[in-house]
Amino acid sequence: MVKKSAKSKAAKSVANADIKKMIDSAIQKYYLKNDYKSFGESIHKALLARNMSISSLASESKISRMQIYNILNGKKEPKASTLFNIFKTLGLRIKIV
Repeated sequence: MVKKSAKSKAAKSVANADIKKMIDSAIQKYYLKNDYKSFGESIHKALLARNMSISSLASESKISRMQIYNILNGKKEPKASTLFNIFKTLGLRIKIV
């Protein structure tokens, strides 16, 4: 069994924290200003940070590639269930306050 080093765990948690900040900011823009484009850009940055492709996100979240593409480009307003699937696939949790 191979154990992850403390350094790689710390690097991952920093990346997680950065992704969470990006997504939090995007959600605020999404709900306060209906800024779907910024939201999509933040999701795309999270994908890059996770080294994940649109195809792998689509496959793992069970959302069509076209739908994800439209969300990333701000062309479509995603449903809450779609957002939850995307966030879950990216390893993020959502708290509704």
